[in-house]
Amino acid sequence: MQIAIGNGRYYGGGMTVSEDATIDDRRLDLYSLETKDWWEIIALLPAMRQGNNTSWSNVRALHAQEFEVNTSKRRPINTDGEITTYTPAKFRVIPQALAVIAP
Repeated sequence: MQIAIGNGRYYGGGMTVSEDATIDDRRLDLYSLETKDWWEIIALLPAMRQGNNTSWSNVRALHAQEFEVNTSKRRPINTDGEITTYTPAKFRVIPQALAVIAP
């Protein structure tokens, strides 16, 4: 039904990809909502906000440095609120790719 991949703990205004994810852990975190009907997601929403959604039987959680997503039909990929590309797609961590200056 939905796949989320993140390089940090949160996405989409407070939804949690993985409760133990950090921005500097050098891994991507993925969860896949494997529900049969869209309305089953309603029961998952509180767990997705609290970060314990991966304990549900119909949520698969994975951690890796690279993911490849393939779908039977071409599907849009939402990046920070915008459709930026379509499946198939590859996602990977590139350590130290950006210089960040923080106080």
